[in-house]
Amino acid sequence: MPSSHLSYWEQFTDEVLRLAAIALGGDTTDGAETVRRLPSFKAPPNSPASNKALSQAITDFGRKVENDLIGTWGRLLSADVETMSRIAPLLALLGAAETSTARRRAITSVGGDKDGSWTLGAIQFVLPHAVRELAPSARLSRAGFVVIEDTGPWARRSIWLAPNLAWQLHDVQDRCDPELPHSLERFTPEHPQKSDKRFVLVAGHDPLSRKQRAADLLGGPDALVISLATESIPKDGAISALSVAEPSSAQWAALLREATLCGSSIVIDLQGPLPVSVRTLIQDVDHIRWGISSTHHLSIAEIPNLPWVEDTVQQTRGETKTTEQANKPSPSSIHRLTRTQQKQVEKALPNLGGDAESATRRLISGEIDRLATRITPRRGWADLVLQERELKAVRQIADRYRHRGKVLDQWGFGAGNATGLIALFSGPPGTGKTLSAEVVCCDLGMDLFRVNVASMVSKYIGETEKNLERLFNAAETGTVALVFDEADSLFGRRGEIAKSADRYANLEVSYLLQRIEAFDGLVFLTSNLQGNIDPAFTRRIHVSVAFENPEREERSKLWQLSIPDGAPVHNIDLDFLAGLELTGAEINNVATGAAFRAATENSSISMEHLMNALEQETTKQGRLVDPRNFGPYAHLIT
Repeated sequence: MPSSHLSYWEQFTDEVLRLAAIALGGDTTDGAETVRRLPSFKAPPNSPASNKALSQAITDFGRKVENDLIGTWGRLLSADVETMSRIAPLLALLGAAETSTARRRAITSVGGDKDGSWTLGAIQFVLPHAVRELAPSARLSRAGFVVIEDTGPWARRSIWLAPNLAWQLHDVQDRCDPELPHSLERFTPEHPQKSDKRFVLVAGHDPLSRKQRAADLLGGPDALVISLATESIPKDGAISALSVAEPSSAQWAALLREATLCGSSIVIDLQGPLPVSVRTLIQDVDHIRWGISSTHHLSIAEIPNLPWVEDTVQQTRGETKTTEQANKPSPSSIHRLTRTQQKQVEKALPNLGGDAESATRRLISGEIDRLATRITPRRGWADLVLQERELKAVRQIADRYRHRGKVLDQWGFGAGNATGLIALFSGPPGTGKTLSAEVVCCDLGMDLFRVNVASMVSKYIGETEKNLERLFNAAETGTVALVFDEADSLFGRRGEIAKSADRYANLEVSYLLQRIEAFDGLVFLTSNLQGNIDPAFTRRIHVSVAFENPEREERSKLWQLSIPDGAPVHNIDLDFLAGLELTGAEINNVATGAAFRAATENSSISMEHLMNALEQETTKQGRLVDPRNFGPYAHLIT
C-alpha cells in the first residue's frame, strides 16, 4: 500500500464513518461527536446519509486510486478491474483503521469491536455489497491479506489486515513474517522457463535438484518451498515412521500472503502422498503458481484438477575430491555426490577445518547406525594378502567405483542401467572376504556398514521389506558401502511354493532383488558357497570373487602380518608355521592367542605359545588334535 496514496484511503474511510454515524442517529449522537474528531472531518451535509451518498464517496475514492490499486494489488491478486473495484473499498477501510487511534474509536461507535477493529457486522452496515469479498473462498482471504476471528457470532467477529501488511502502511517492508513455516526455503530460478501453466510436477531422487527444477519451470522472482515429508525416528529401540505435520491454517495464510506480496510461486516437496487438503488448496487458490516436487510420480487421483507441466530430474552426481586428494598426485577417493549432498558438505566444511573427507563421512546420520554396524576402515592394500587373481579382482571393484562418474554419466553408459555396484565374495570362512570389503572402502574413503541379517528378517508379513527399505533409504543419503555377511539367508534361492509361508519368503527375495538393483551405492555380499545365491542375483552382480584358502606363500605373509614388528618374539619358525594349512582368520587368532599367553607369563612370544594357541584354535573349530600335525613342536603341547 504505497504511502503516497495513504491520504486517499483515510479520506474515504472518514467519509464512510461520517455518513454511517449520521445514519445511526444524526448529528447529536456520541458517534457523531467521535466522527468530528477524525483527521479529515468536514462539516456534514444538510441531508442525512443515504446509499447514494455512500456510493458517490466510493466512486470518488475509486477514481483517485484505481490505477494504483489495479497496477499493484490487482497484479498481485491476479484480479481484474471489476474485482478490484469491489476489493478496494475493503482494503481502504481495513488499512485506515491501522493508522489512527481516533479513527478506531469512530469504528467502535458504528458497530466495530471495542478495541477499534472492524467487525463483519460493521462492514455489512457501511459496505453491504462488499462484505462478500471477505468470504473464505474470496481472493482477500485466500491470499492471507485479512485475518477474521473464527469464534463468536458472525456479526461480532473482528477483522483486520495481516500484521505485515499493516507494517507496510508505515513504510516498513517487513518480510520476516513470524507465521511462516519453519521449513520454508527460497529457491531463485537458475534457468527460468516460460510457460503459461500455473501448476508443475517434478519427480526425482535428489531433493535439491528437483526443487530447483520446479523453481525454474515456474519462473518468477523465487519459489517458496515447504516440505511435507515422512521421516523415521527411534522409538523403544525400533524405527517407526512419523509424518511431518502439515502447516497450520495460520502458516498456510502466511505462506499464501508471502507468495502474493512477492510474486513468488509455492513448491510443495513430498516424500509421501499429497494430502487431500493441500490438493484442494492448490485448486482453489488460482492467483498463485504451484509446484509439487516428489521422489515419485503422483497418481492421477492425487493430482489437482488443473492443467500441468511434468518433468523428471535425472540424478547426476559430481565427483568431489577430498582434502587428502589435494595433497596427493594420485587420487585415493572420489565421492560422487548429489547436489543436495554437495551443499551439505560445503556447509559443514568451515566447522571441520575444510576437511571434506570428514564432512562427506558425516553425511550419514544416526538412522543407519541403528540398522547396521559401522566399520571405520583402517586397513589398506598392504594388509590384504590374497592370491594374485583374487587381489586383481578386488582392486577392480575400487577402480570401477572410483570411475563410475566418468563412465556412467559423462560417457553415457548409465542410461537405462543400474548405477550401483554389487560385488559377491564367496569362499570358505576366514579367507578375507570381509577384510577385502574393508580395504576397498578404506581406499575409497567410505565407511562400511555390516548389515545384521537377523535384525532385517521378521516373522511378520511385510516387516522384512520395511526393514530393508529403511536400510537402503538411510544408506542412500551418504557415501557408504553395505556388506551383507552370510548373505545366503537373504539372497538364497527361491523355492517351490509348498505352503503360504513359502510364497511370502519368495516375495521377500523378489523385493530385495528389485531394491538392491535400484540402490545407487556399493554393496558387498559374502557367502560360503556361491551356489547358494539365487541365480537372479547372480545375473545382477557386477564383480564376483571366489576366495580360496591361502597357499604357502600367502600363509607366510599372513604370519608376518599377524605378529607386529613391535611384539617381542623368540625363535619363531615362520617356515614351519607357513606349512600349516590355516586360513587367514585362523592365523590371526593363533598369533593373538599366543601373544596373550606370553603377556601372562611376562615373556616373549615363542613357538610354545604358538603351539598351545594352535591347539586351542583346532579344538574350537571342532577338529581332532593330531600331534603329527605339530611336527617337531608336538612336545610343546600341554
